[in-house]
Amino acid sequence: MDNYYYELKYVDGDHTVIHRFPADIDLTRLADNLKDFLKGCSWYEKQVNKLIRGGN
Repeated sequence: MDNYYYELKYVDGDHTVIHRFPADIDLTRLADNLKDFLKGCSWYEKQVNKLIRGGN
């Protein structure tokens, strides 16, 4: 399954955030990974949790 993955990328000038995770996951893990990505892009935890409920 190493060939199947999601990759989220955010670019702001010379700053890049890339978050890669396996495609073989359930919806809860997808939401958790999206939360982690958004937090890595400087979103506030409160904003992320309000937008995406469930998981952690």
